Amino acid sequence: MLLDAQTFKTVLTPESALGIIQKVLQKKGYREYDVTDIRLIYTPYYLFSFDVVAKEGEGSSGRTALNAYTGDLNDFVLYLMDRPLKKERNVDDKAEVEPTAVPEKSAREVCAGKLAGHVGLKKDSISIGALSKVYIPVYRVWVQVADDDRKVEVDALVGAPTGLDDLQSRAKDWNASLAEVLEKMKTPKGWGELVGSVGSLFSPTGSPIVRYGVPVLVILLLILLIAGRGGFLGASDLKCSLDEQFMSEKQLFGFGAQEVVPALGANNSFYVRGTCYFWNRGKEEVPIVVARTLVKRGENILAMNTTAARSLPPGEMPREERFEMYWQEKTLAPVQFAFEKGI
Repeated sequence: MLLDAQTFKTVLTPESALGIIQKVLQKKGYREYDVTDIRLIYTPYYLFSFDVVAKEGEGSSGRTALNAYTGDLNDFVLYLMDRPLKKERNVDDKAEVEPTAVPEKSAREVCAGKLAGHVGLKKDSISIGALSKVYIPVYRVWVQVADDDRKVEVDALVGAPTGLDDLQSRAKDWNASLAEVLEKMKTPKGWGELVGSVGSLFSPTGSPIVRYGVPVLVILLLILLIAGRGGFLGASDLKCSLDEQFMSEKQLFGFGAQEVVPALGANNSFYVRGTCYFWNRGKEEVPIVVARTLVKRGENILAMNTTAARSLPPGEMPREERFEMYWQEKTLAPVQFAFEKGI
């Protein structure tokens, strides 16, 4: 599909946009939500320069943008224009393009009126200079959360989300704090934050991650210590593997080793996804089994993820838990995938 003006080549994938929304919701204390739809939308904007002349003769100048569909002013587009982004006009036919409700012949007048109302001056005090049209790609996502249907937008260039700012945060319970601890355990930086929070454990003004998360971390460590000594986790087993799309075909007539083939993400990032399978071959329920997956290059760990199966019942059928790992580097060299039981 050929647009009538330039746009930017999308940087984020739909999966990346959903991941951004997930992090915002989890930060606000919502672990359960439903995504009902996601669409790639191209919204038209007029980028323009202006001069403002006040009564005293003093003036100012600047630049801003007008949403050519809604008629709203938007300064965020200026930020995007200064980014080193690739431009294009031919976009995916499956994407949607919002109509240009403000025609170009009247765009200067509309821009002057909107800007005058914004600064509290008469429209005659505003002079519109250079004006150009551009399309901004966004992912529009419909989310059901807290008994409410919400329209959330994530721009497909730098990943700035809108539509959740007014969603009230709620206190994290034990399960939410455990999930946040496991999320932090995926990276060395997260481990540092957890260890550093021990000092404020007994502070009455401490955050929920301190009040609940640190005790959870201590319990996990005790559980894993018992597991290492052949305790009640001794009957558990696990196996983690990458999805087939992230593994090369076996060489030497199908008998050679497979290589990891990461996918390219946003901002020079790479990622892989897979599944961990947890078994309980004992006779009693296992409270928790933890798996750590890693992407390595030799002894250097590039990405790490901690996945847990809680309340694992006995039986021959495994519990399946999905995982994904991201890392950043300018050029991709061969990497290896590994997994291990425990932390």
